[in-house]
Amino acid sequence: MKYIPFLILVIALFNGCNPQQKESKNLSYFTDNEWYYGEKLLIRNDTFLAGKFLHYSYKDSTVKNFPVAVTDSTIIISVTYENQDDQPTMNKNRFDTVYYDLKYINNKPVLLMYFDAFPILMRSKKELNFKETNNYPKIKFVMGGYTIGEEIDRNLLKTRGIYNYEKYTIEDCELKENRDISIKIIGYNTVYSIERKNIPDFRVEEIKRVISAKLNQQPEYSPMKKWTEDADYEYEFYRWSNYGVRMTLSKSKYVGSSSFVNYFSSDDWILSYDDDVMKAILIEKFENSEPKSEIIR
Repeated sequence: MKYIPFLILVIALFNGCNPQQKESKNLSYFTDNEWYYGEKLLIRNDTFLAGKFLHYSYKDSTVKNFPVAVTDSTIIISVTYENQDDQPTMNKNRFDTVYYDLKYINNKPVLLMYFDAFPILMRSKKELNFKETNNYPKIKFVMGGYTIGEEIDRNLLKTRGIYNYEKYTIEDCELKENRDISIKIIGYNTVYSIERKNIPDFRVEEIKRVISAKLNQQPEYSPMKKWTEDADYEYEFYRWSNYGVRMTLSKSKYVGSSSFVNYFSSDDWILSYDDDVMKAILIEKFENSEPKSEIIR
């Protein structure tokens, strides 16, 4: 009798490792439904159609369509691989666990899947009625008093360039009162990315500590070097990428013709801030916005 509580615990832990035991009410948003990434069908019912989009992520798999289990916060993809050893050929499974959120953008239901390399935003074939979820950590940084996703007064900005893509437009701007801060905007005045220039050496350590603490990650470091043999510049950088946020603290040095050293030399750093999750949301939100021009409107 004294072993019964222990056996119950073991059984509970075993069941907890089985993805099929964790399915939640959110499964109803997948059953008899299809989720599309652009025009590509990516999820149908309880199947992840990797062959339609993410085949390169599972290139060694023996199948192209993978069963999924839906929990309250994750989608668990069951991937079958073929044994590549000298042993007799056997199949082996791996479970890829991907966090997701259900959101409404422009009053339309969307599914955000947070793959390690990039987020994917999908549209539902059916109209759905759900409570929005917040399963994935949202990490925000403030630079120059602004953060990605918020609105900014256009009177504070000077437009430097306009980039019209197929379905949305990005404006490259700088703050009129501080030209060291560049802000890209989408839509009319929503912050898309931020860059801070002319950062002195003595600020580097404090910046590294703040970013590393918030992203819970130490930076990748690349020492000063040329990227190609015939390049005129050398580059040094610290780079972070976690929770969909990308931060780069970089410095360049001109090593080309000595005649131009005084024109291109700089000892200052540039800090760039991007958020791939917010970008996916903002592109969806401002899809089909009108193109813009600095010459005519």
